[in-house]
Amino acid sequence: MNKFLFFLASLGITIGMGQVFALEMDGLDVKIGGDAYVRGYSTKDKTGGGETKTQGLAQLFRVKLDVTTKDKIRVSTRATLSGDRWNGDPAVNAPQGTNSDNQYNVNGGNPVRLDYGFIEVPFKNGWVARAGRQTANFSECFNTCDDRRDRLMVMKSYGNYVPVILYDKRREGLTNQDGDDSDMYAAALFHVHQVHEWALLYAYFDNSVTGYQLGGVHNFSPYYKYKGENFKMLAVWNWLGAGDSDSWYDNSNSHSMALKGEYRLNNSFEIGAQMIQSFNGGLIAAGYDTFSFVVNNSPEFNRSNNLLVNIGGLGTLTGGDEDDESLYITRLRYFKDKFTASVAVGKAREYASSQANDLMIYDLQLHYQYTKSTSFKAGYALVRDDKKMDSALFQMTTLF
Repeated sequence: MNKFLFFLASLGITIGMGQVFALEMDGLDVKIGGDAYVRGYSTKDKTGGGETKTQGLAQLFRVKLDVTTKDKIRVSTRATLSGDRWNGDPAVNAPQGTNSDNQYNVNGGNPVRLDYGFIEVPFKNGWVARAGRQTANFSECFNTCDDRRDRLMVMKSYGNYVPVILYDKRREGLTNQDGDDSDMYAAALFHVHQVHEWALLYAYFDNSVTGYQLGGVHNFSPYYKYKGENFKMLAVWNWLGAGDSDSWYDNSNSHSMALKGEYRLNNSFEIGAQMIQSFNGGLIAAGYDTFSFVVNNSPEFNRSNNLLVNIGGLGTLTGGDEDDESLYITRLRYFKDKFTASVAVGKAREYASSQANDLMIYDLQLHYQYTKSTSFKAGYALVRDDKKMDSALFQMTTLF
């Protein structure tokens, strides 16, 4: 894999994971692939003395198509064939229930719907332009995680350095009226390296849409990732501020950060730890990997059915330190052939529904790579202290 392809993978803007079937057809390079899972889940909440329970089955099936012409014009698209909770024989629109549905796939599993689709065109001197609906990821899912953006993007590789310029249409008002839209303009610089990877992102939100409160907001987000033979780490920071007086971030006090390290002790054991902080409503993407499947770990377009605790989030700030959030967690992993087991314990402070919760997190997960394309995952987690909740998960995933 050359440096530019490695960059695309690190940015999260490749076609997607999974095996790919390729063929030549009338001068076209055609690649077909996809992914699917079926998930069983259960959550219980005994906070406050009573008990509520949510359980069920969910599924996601997606197929992707990537076509490249002889002159290197590329068209990439992926469709969601089904992505909903099981509802029985009748198709149900917008099934109800907290944390029980993929929020973007709630049509009973009937219609095929676009996941992403874009055109990529190479120009002279190595420049590449991409236009269409695209996936958006940044800083190991800390700033943005598995989002979809109507986007124009231009980029070029200069050895290990890749500058990127972005325009996103975040909200569209009336098509015949000027000044009622929300747009984002961004520039990023990536240093692509197998061991030392880092990037800087700056974004500005130009907003005129009522109810989308990011008018004039600036976002700065750097990260550094190290991957050695036995040790890997991530350091990431995110800031939003200096927005209009009626925006969520009209000051400069909203920060978030994470510091994560993982050390491979031997062939069988790995120990990891991380510190996550959000100050005054500082943003942490919902899909960030916290070592626990019930804390965040719920990407934008593949929502978790097991989410119990969410650290960080747009618009949670109050102007004081009562909405500061944190997670300190450690994890031990055991490896044996195709089998992986992990145990994680953490302490969290969550601010939700105008209330701060001090929590303990206990997480157990089992992973088994059954074949090259198919894996099984099971998990059980407890949330204690100010909440009394637990969650169980079993999932079969196939990449093709």
